[in-house]
Amino acid sequence: MSELTEYPKILQTLFKNRGLTTKKEVEDFLHPDYENFSDPFLMHDMKKAVDRILLAFEKNEHITIYADYDADGVPGAALFADFFNQLGFENFSVFIPHRHDDGYGFHKHVVEDLVQQKTSLIITIDLGVTAIEVVDFANQNDVDVIITDHHEVGEKLPEAHAIVNPKLGDYPDRMLCGAATIFQVVRAVIHELRNTDHPHSEVVKSWPEGYHKWWLDLVGIATVSDMVPLVKENRILASYGLRVARKSRRPGLHALANVGRFSLQTLEEQDIGFGIAPRINSASRMEHALSAFTLLSTSDRAIANEYAKKLNRLNDQRKRVTAATSRQANKILEERKIGNVIVVGHPDWNPGVLSILAGKLMEKYGRTTFVWTNHGADLIKGSTRATSGQSVLELMKHAKDFW
Repeated sequence: MSELTEYPKILQTLFKNRGLTTKKEVEDFLHPDYENFSDPFLMHDMKKAVDRILLAFEKNEHITIYADYDADGVPGAALFADFFNQLGFENFSVFIPHRHDDGYGFHKHVVEDLVQQKTSLIITIDLGVTAIEVVDFANQNDVDVIITDHHEVGEKLPEAHAIVNPKLGDYPDRMLCGAATIFQVVRAVIHELRNTDHPHSEVVKSWPEGYHKWWLDLVGIATVSDMVPLVKENRILASYGLRVARKSRRPGLHALANVGRFSLQTLEEQDIGFGIAPRINSASRMEHALSAFTLLSTSDRAIANEYAKKLNRLNDQRKRVTAATSRQANKILEERKIGNVIVVGHPDWNPGVLSILAGKLMEKYGRTTFVWTNHGADLIKGSTRATSGQSVLELMKHAKDFW
C-alpha cells in the first residue's frame, strides 16, 4: 500500500477492500476510461462467432436471439435486436423463456419449435454455457448455436459453434455481465464490417465513430442490475452507461423514469437498483419478460408509456405478493428450530418471488436458504441464496440423489 499513502486513510482501507493495491488500479477505479475497455476479440471464440454471424447476414438466414428473462438478459436482447434493426437486418426473432412455464435456461422444446420455424442460427444471451444436451439436439437438426454467457462453466462445454464467455480463455475481466458480453459481440461485428466488403458494411461505415456507445445505456443498466463487482471493466461500463442513459434517446427509459419518479438526467446507481431493475424483473416474475423487452426496444413513445405503466402495476403486485409470502415463511420458521441450512416452501407460493424471498431469509437468519413451491402435478421448483463463502453447487452435490 506504500504507493497509496497520498490518499486519506479511509480511502486506503476502501481500496484494499476492493483489491486495489497499485496507484494505476486506484486511478483507473476513480477515473474510469472507456479506452481501457478490452478488445472484444480477446474473448473466447469471438472470431468464430463473428464469422458465423456475418455468414448468416450474407445468406439471409433466420437468426433467433434467445435471451434470459432478467434485468441482464432483457437489456442484452434489446441491445442486440436494436443493432440488427439499425443494421437493416430483418430476418431475426427474439425468444425469452417464461420464468414459470419454461424456467431458466436453454430448452429443447423451444429449439424444436425454432427448427420448425426455419431458424438456422441461435444466439443466446446470458445463458446456455451448461446446456450440453440442448446444443447437441440443435446440432442434430442443422441449427448452429452461438452461446454468449457469463456464468460459471462446467467440466464439459457444449459443442456449440462458438462460446463467448469472459470466464473462458484469457479475457482480462472475467466478471462481465451477459449484456456486456453481447455488447462485445456487437463491437466485434462492427469492427469486421468496417474493415471488410460486406452487404451491410456500407451501413456501418456510414455511422460516426463511436456510434456503438449509444447502446451503453442498456449495458450500464444490466451491469448495475446484475450486481457484478463494480471494478475494472464493469466500473467503466457502469460509469459510461450512466452518462449515456442520462442522454438516452430510448423512449422506454424516459417512460420508466416518469412512473418511477426519478430523473433520467441525474440518473444514479440507486435509480437503477430501485427504480429500473425491479420493474424490468417484475415482468417475468408476474407475467412475461417480453413486456420489458418491448419497453426497452420500442421507438414509439405511446407504446413506451403503456408498457411502463404496465410494469409499474406488475411491480406493485410483486411487492404485495412478496410481503404476504414473507410473512408466511417467517411464521413457518418461527415454529421450527433453525439448522445450518434453511429449506422452506409452500405449494401455493408464487414462483416469481422465490428468489427475492430466499435473499430476504438468508439475510435475516444468516443461513443458506432454499425456497420451494409446486410446479405442476409432480414437480417442485425453487430458488436459493447462499451466505458469503458458501457454494450452493457444492452443497447440493451432497444431496444429488434427491434431484
